[in-house]
This record gives sequence, structure tokens and C-alpha cells, in this order.
Amino acid sequence: MSWSDSNYSLYTIGFVKKVQGPFNESSFLEIIPPYAEGLKGLDEFSHVIVVWWAGGDNSTQTNTLTIRPPYMQGRKIGVFASRAPFRPNSIAITTCELLAVNQEEGFVQLRGIDAADGSRILDIKPYIPVCDRVKDVEVAEWIPEEWREWWKLEES
Repeated sequence: MSWSDSNYSLYTIGFVKKVQGPFNESSFLEIIPPYAEGLKGLDEFSHVIVVWWAGGDNSTQTNTLTIRPPYMQGRKIGVFASRAPFRPNSIAITTCELLAVNQEEGFVQLRGIDAADGSRILDIKPYIPVCDRVKDVEVAEWIPEEWREWWKLEES
């Protein structure tokens, strides 16, 4: 079932830019000039939540509701139990470490975004622990053990 309403629109506020260097890859958000003023004060945070479009420019709604994640050795799960980009709506989020903000130039440098180069940015939100962190987390048994170790360290 599709839904559209002329009262709602998504606006691209910028694009992901990945730069390959001799030692590592840097990621930037290149913010479109009319939205650069919205970066004011963002440099006071250590992390941001980036909302981005995972489908590319020619993406359409997908009817794929079950997937085989690469980390699950042949197990099939529902798309809503995964972070796969193949979704009914190609909206993705990533929490990233914020490295630098240049409001005048409209650039945000960050670490940890899993978006492809050129992906459209829909929104940026500051990571605020009281709103964005959950204390007692439970995840599915099939989540890889090396991922489980990460939040065990956070609890200690």
C-alpha cells in the first residue's frame, strides 16, 4: 500500500562525501548552503545521529521483507529485525563521532557513517544520552558475539 500526501515532503539537506587517504577514509557531510546555518552549535557535541537516504537516486519501494544478513550464516530474518538498506522506505540512521564542523563552508567531518559516498542527508541530530541511550538492552541471540562484547564493556 502506498501513501502520499502533498502536505509532506523530504528535503535533501546535503550529501555524504568520502575521501580516501593514504592511511584511512574520512567522511564528510556536505551541507547545501541554505541549510548550513542549521549547523550552529553542533560543534559542542561529540556525536551526532545522521538520518540519510539509503536507496540512491533511483530507489523505489521494495517488497523484500525477509533478508539473509551477511553476519548470520544463512539465517533469514525480517527486514525490520535488521539494519539492511532494502526496506519499504529507504531511510537509514547512523550514530557517528563528530570530528569537526565548519558552518561557513557547510561541512561536517565525522567518523563511523556507513552510508555510501553521495548518499543524501535528510537530517542531523545531536546525540544526547538522556534521549538516545537505552540502559538495559536486549538483542536477538543471533547477533554476533563480537558485537555483544561492545555493550558489555559499556555496562562496566
